[in-house]
Amino acid sequence: GMTIAIVDSWGSDTMAHDLHVFDQAFGLPPMCGEEGVTCTAGMPTFKVWYPNGSPATVGSKGKSPALQDKAAWTLEVSLDVEMSHAMAPGANILLVAVTGSETLGVQGFPNMMKAEKYVIDNHMAQVISQSFASAEGAFGSQAALLNLRYAFKAAAKNGVTVFGSSGD
Repeated sequence: GMTIAIVDSWGSDTMAHDLHVFDQAFGLPPMCGEEGVTCTAGMPTFKVWYPNGSPATVGSKGKSPALQDKAAWTLEVSLDVEMSHAMAPGANILLVAVTGSETLGVQGFPNMMKAEKYVIDNHMAQVISQSFASAEGAFGSQAALLNLRYAFKAAAKNGVTVFGSSGD
């Protein structure tokens, strides 16, 4: 079946639980990998992959999420996974939880592009949903942006559809 890879910062320690609660609340079919679900043949799967390892959750500093605070990104990650499952209930979902936040531009983008290229090269998904964005001003030069295009070139060459976030 089709697999949707959702690329985001940090991931969610509670995603298997959150997805199960969401599916029960809205009458969606369960996925293998949800909390408390017995897997059966043909059932779509939910998996989390941490290509850079899963960092420890740390407290937020100040009013806004700290860049290193993966707990603050959990709601966004849950929204991405749950809406993907609602739109394509038979598709497998691979949450690619990359360390490093994209909030200020260049910190997380190299890790995200490496992860996307790996997903493409290893035929892990037919669709990639990028749950990140940044303004062009966050990059020092046009070259900084062009150096990140290799994953998109690989996606085009391999017939992988890539969606980008529209911002908040």
